[in-house]
Amino acid sequence: VGRRGLNASRPVNINQVVAANSPAATTFIVGSRPFNNPNVPVAARFANDIIQQQYNGQSTYHALQSRLELRLTRGTSFLASYTFGKSIDDVSGIGTGADDRAQDSYNLQAQRAVSNFDIKHRFVLSAIYALPIGRNQRFINDNGILSALISDFQINLITTAQSGQPFTVTVGSFDGNVLNPDGSIRVLGTQISNRRPNLTRDPYTDIPAGFAFNPAAFTLPTSGTLGNVGRNTLRGDDYFNTDFGILRTIRFTPFGEAGNVQLRAEFFNIFNHPNFNFPVSTLSSPAFGRYVSNSTAPRVIQFAIKVGY
Repeated sequence: VGRRGLNASRPVNINQVVAANSPAATTFIVGSRPFNNPNVPVAARFANDIIQQQYNGQSTYHALQSRLELRLTRGTSFLASYTFGKSIDDVSGIGTGADDRAQDSYNLQAQRAVSNFDIKHRFVLSAIYALPIGRNQRFINDNGILSALISDFQINLITTAQSGQPFTVTVGSFDGNVLNPDGSIRVLGTQISNRRPNLTRDPYTDIPAGFAFNPAAFTLPTSGTLGNVGRNTLRGDDYFNTDFGILRTIRFTPFGEAGNVQLRAEFFNIFNHPNFNFPVSTLSSPAFGRYVSNSTAPRVIQFAIKVGY
């Protein structure tokens, strides 16, 4: 499977503070803004962000998709599917999320990376299995009491396993210079929420206990510069979940010819496997690098009765 997307919507800050290592530094004063510098008339200067919705985002997706389905008698079936894919883009949202705003609005090409929703491997197995015991089945199919008690049982299963999704590490603030109305420069913290840190070594070596990656691999960039970490360079936790159910359908003619009562026992996340949300990815946070929340609930067991007529 192959797809290509063009003209995707995204927000671009066209009045972003110019960093020392930005391509715009050759045109504008470092620490100034395009609409707030000595070349702009004082009355026309604007010292805040200007977010413009642009339609120049691009994306590509390639994948190998496979599917194996087996249908047997008495309602038994198995379905397994596997996808090996890769999605690349320079904007993944609908153009309204801060996570898709470029670190450097003057270098949008640096945004090209794997998509926010990229999943390299995904495997799903689902099964419906009618137990071959009891009346009209292969085993214990006499008309005795035991046969009546163990008849009409069915097992349902769905298992999902997939690779973790990518995320971006950020700093949260920019210590740049700000232009005064008279053209002079003063040092002042100017917020750029999607500023990124510098990567100094492999973040997946020497990982401390309880962390998703090694936080010491990231450092704060020099004041007035942007970090060298790219977009979506790290990946979150892999995902694994199995839901399991066993049910018995008993014919109940008082509800009509098709009447039945179904007894159900269902186990969600039966193996009680923890699946985590993205770890804290803001360098300034004390919890930087830690998993702090789950994406799925712990094991849940429920019993139900379903009536059909």
